[in-house]
Amino acid sequence: MKKLLISVFVSFWMISPLAAQNKNISQTSEEEFIRRVKQTDEFIKRFNFEIDYEGNAIPENSKGKRQEAIFRLIDKDYLEGADEEKKKLVNRFIKEVCAKKAEQKLSYFDEDWYAEVEVSVSYKGKNYPMTLIMQAETDQEEISKWTICAANAKFLSTLPKDPMASLSPVSHELNFMKLVSATNKKEAENIGAFASNDFYKEHRSEDHRQIFFYLVKNKELTIKEVGTVTYHFLQIPNWAFKLNHFERKEGNLGWLISELIPLQEEDKLSYKKMELKLPMPDNKAKNDL
Repeated sequence: MKKLLISVFVSFWMISPLAAQNKNISQTSEEEFIRRVKQTDEFIKRFNFEIDYEGNAIPENSKGKRQEAIFRLIDKDYLEGADEEKKKLVNRFIKEVCAKKAEQKLSYFDEDWYAEVEVSVSYKGKNYPMTLIMQAETDQEEISKWTICAANAKFLSTLPKDPMASLSPVSHELNFMKLVSATNKKEAENIGAFASNDFYKEHRSEDHRQIFFYLVKNKELTIKEVGTVTYHFLQIPNWAFKLNHFERKEGNLGWLISELIPLQEEDKLSYKKMELKLPMPDNKAKNDL
């Protein structure tokens, strides 16, 4: 019985001269360049088997080697020490992506891939962590751009600290005077409790994006630093995977697949809501399916 392909790949890293010791500086620099996936665009082209690690076009008679090329694009730490279940998972992914009758490729213009960007922001003299979800879009004039499709930060939450806070049913008899105290410093944290039922029902996850845009526009919030970036690719049928940047002395490095997630098409909507926290009203979500 043939051995699993993953075993061949892991063995490659163990015995490869790229992992050998006692290299001089020039050799190390050259080999690091070969092992490194330098940009996300390079990752996409290498995943599609359009170019090799040196940027050369792949000849037609080499197309059968795509499986090995994709193995090299998976984080070595994700592969090394993998149990049988993970080995089968990786091999199934590679097999389905490289299937001759349904070969899968990536494109910058695909709709279902996102960048999860961790940033540090300054608000009222304090620094806070925030996550921005970016998506590439093409407008009617075929001009491409990255857009902010979600913003998430705990300090932007409108969820009330006291969910039982409310306006009295006879507030109309008092000319709604309670509104004055509802917005003072002491009770302002419960303002979300005064929203109508559809405010949170229509958006299962809060939409912090509008608050973010408002604060930036009014010069109350600024982004001070951009940190970790994680890409989420959901366009491969029945799969999702994450792409992260790795730096280390040995093995593959640069932009590599850090996690494979088997995901049925009907479950990708939940992934967008729960993992990416995209604000999606129920009716829109159903229409998108």
